[in-house]
Amino acid sequence: MEVLQVAQHAEDVERASRFYQALLGYAPIRVFDHPKQVYFTVGPLRLLIEEAAPSSLFYLQVDNVRDTVSNLRAQGVEILAEPRLQFSHGLDHDADLFGPADADEWVALVRDSEGNSLGLMSHEARHEP
Repeated sequence: MEVLQVAQHAEDVERASRFYQALLGYAPIRVFDHPKQVYFTVGPLRLLIEEAAPSSLFYLQVDNVRDTVSNLRAQGVEILAEPRLQFSHGLDHDADLFGPADADEWVALVRDSEGNSLGLMSHEARHEP
């Protein structure tokens, strides 16, 4: 069994669509007018944006959490939790269980255009102290 789709609540589906399009860097795969729904592909998943959905907390993988948060801050996006090291291989997790064995996992939380919390996550080459 696999997760196929995640739904996210939006008071203004068009505004949310613009937010996620800017964040993801590509257009939605499908837009429906009645009821208003917008679909994006995110890796093997579909992200559904719609008014009837409840608010969800999910994490998007980005290339570099710190850079992404910096860019979002410059665009006026509210940062709920600054980037922090979640796991470091050899210290907190087994090889490849939480990502590549030679990488650190960074996380942050931001607020999307609809007031939902949105997690950001990246696996970055581990830098020895």
